[in-house]
Amino acid sequence: MNWIKENKFLAGFLGVLLLGVLGGGWLTWSAYGKYDETSQTFEKEAREYNRLRTLKPYPDQKNLAELKNAKDGFAASIMSLQKTLAALVLPNEELKTQEFQDRLNKTVLAVRTRAAKVAPSTPAPAALGAVAVAPLKLLPDRFYLDFDRYQNELPRTEMAATALNRQLKALEFVANELIDAKIDALTLFKRGALPEESGSPAPPPPRASGGKGRGSAPGPAAPLVVKHTLEIGFVSDPTAFRRVLNTLSSTKKQFFIVRSLQVRNLETKGPSRGGLEDAPPAPEPPPGAPPADPVPPTPTQSSTPEILLAQAAPARPVPPAGVVKGTVPAAPAAAPGALPAAAPEAQPPLAPPKYIVGEEKIVVIIKLEIVDFPVVQIK
Repeated sequence: MNWIKENKFLAGFLGVLLLGVLGGGWLTWSAYGKYDETSQTFEKEAREYNRLRTLKPYPDQKNLAELKNAKDGFAASIMSLQKTLAALVLPNEELKTQEFQDRLNKTVLAVRTRAAKVAPSTPAPAALGAVAVAPLKLLPDRFYLDFDRYQNELPRTEMAATALNRQLKALEFVANELIDAKIDALTLFKRGALPEESGSPAPPPPRASGGKGRGSAPGPAAPLVVKHTLEIGFVSDPTAFRRVLNTLSSTKKQFFIVRSLQVRNLETKGPSRGGLEDAPPAPEPPPGAPPADPVPPTPTQSSTPEILLAQAAPARPVPPAGVVKGTVPAAPAAAPGALPAAAPEAQPPLAPPKYIVGEEKIVVIIKLEIVDFPVVQIK
């Protein structure tokens, strides 16, 4: 005790150091206990995870039956949808390169002949080799369904010939519809190029997933819808335009999508009001004749064509009293020394009013998409 009293600072320092060592030991022991408990829990959960991961559950017959029924129902729905879509597209027909060129020439000749029959009032078409050129009023000069490249050139491969043949059928249908609708002139007919024409491989047909095992690299996704563009432009009346638009959007032979539509009037100037602007000018009075009194407007005057025609018609003269109907009254005697009266000039009839609303021509540009639906393989 005397030492503690004599060395108070050192005794206090040693006491604090002892308390710190005891506290640190307790905290170390407590942390080690929690670490041991957490480590045991982690090892237990890891063993359970590995067990569940490698576990092969026993298949239940009821679950297998439900899975099979669901898979069969899905496959039946896909097949039904494919049949419905297959009826909306033109079928594929394998052709050789020379066969496609022969069919192209026959198709172009048939389209030009059809156009010549629809427009018999136009001059007869001139001959261009073995193919007749349709009248220029309906089809452009040397119209070839935008397959001009293949007049003297064969497709690259038979696959390209098959794809071009299917596109040719779709373009022939559109051209025949324009001709049957009796448009006035075809101004634009441009098809979209196919990948097979440039040598690019066609996209593989889509297939259902699940055919490869786990871990294999997935292949490129094949498109479920294949489409090619076609731009057409023509001049026609509104009736022919409505027929073309309704037919292309509702036909069952080929699935078309009207992607864009542009319509404008051929004549930018509006019609005259009742045809009065087109009436001939009034004749000038003869020299020396007194000026005609201006006719003040009456409240009954209107700008409608019927009332204007009634007001412009010359009034019938009323015969004087005592003149028998059917006889020509004698002209009054002229005063001595007076000049004979000049005969009244005949007034030209007023031009009838023009009504062109509904009969004007319109310019139409349509961008179509020719759609194809490849067959999906269900596994």
